[in-house]
Amino acid sequence: LLEGTAGDAVLDTGEGWKYLIPSVWKRDTPRQSFQLHFVEVADLRHEPLGWDRPGFDDSAWKPAVIVGKPPQGGYENLVARDLGDIDEVFEPAPALVRYGEVQRGEERKIPAVRINSETMETARTVRVSDRWPISVQTTAPGRDAALIFDMGRMVIGCPYFEADGVAGAEIDVSISEYLDHGRVLAARRITPDQSTYLTDSVTLRNGRQEWKRYDYNGYRYIQLTIRNAQKPIAIHKIGTMLRNYRFAGEATFHSSDPVLDRIFEYAKWTHKVNTHWGYCGSAWREHAQWSDLAWAAMNETVFNDSGLMRYYLHQITLSQDPQGRMRFPYPGNEAIELPEQTMWLADGPPCTTEFRR
Repeated sequence: LLEGTAGDAVLDTGEGWKYLIPSVWKRDTPRQSFQLHFVEVADLRHEPLGWDRPGFDDSAWKPAVIVGKPPQGGYENLVARDLGDIDEVFEPAPALVRYGEVQRGEERKIPAVRINSETMETARTVRVSDRWPISVQTTAPGRDAALIFDMGRMVIGCPYFEADGVAGAEIDVSISEYLDHGRVLAARRITPDQSTYLTDSVTLRNGRQEWKRYDYNGYRYIQLTIRNAQKPIAIHKIGTMLRNYRFAGEATFHSSDPVLDRIFEYAKWTHKVNTHWGYCGSAWREHAQWSDLAWAAMNETVFNDSGLMRYYLHQITLSQDPQGRMRFPYPGNEAIELPEQTMWLADGPPCTTEFRR
């Protein structure tokens, strides 16, 4: 359900909308983890090229199904968004830190499990150029190329690549916060009965193309495992599409102690990259909002973004049970009662902060 405008265009959902269920993505893939979205297995050979541009022939698309009519004046629970904008900015991976080849593992329903089973060896049969654009060719059956890129710091965003492809070549995109024995740790156990799987699989078409994960993750390293590239493919870009929230303001801190200055800057960066539509507690394994005092206090003292604070408090109140108790993390399917130190955020008067740029 959408209600709004973009310039002169009316975006309200209605009878003029059409849809297509594309065969690009497999629809029976596993989740990345218990509170993340689904692993992407995409075949770009099936993409309807130009669908996002004017003049596209959508005559084969079906009319959207109307499931209900809004009451007079619209739905009561639609609220005008008062958050700052989110800018999508590409940040390239500055370094190719390692490349080699792997003996192809057994194909699995979960691509990350396959990646973890493959040991990187010195390149013997694969051909990799370490100059841009990076050319990759696999010449021996069952031997695949593996390239590891370093973002240089922890980021939160959508893994992205742009390549000149060969139809049928495959790229497995794996991400990790750190390297385990010199390789990305694509599958990791996070509780006794829960794991996280951070590998997507993309089949290329001929020609220039790009791929971006639809959902964001937290990571530092990206590993591309390239398979079935009997003819060379060229990687033109590899990195992260960052989602930068536009804060209302941003404080600075300077002192006589450079360590304190660095702590402030690192804390501010952590806060910024964990802010999208709320506060993400741990982007590599869950997108639930862990509602503790630190996030709200940082916003009040450093960014002073009232729209974001209202959104944060609203999300907490949505977690209330029939007895009025609030839960965290929220949103999420594993919740415990909200700790006492955060109750003042929902019940108490708004605090006043003197803010100086």
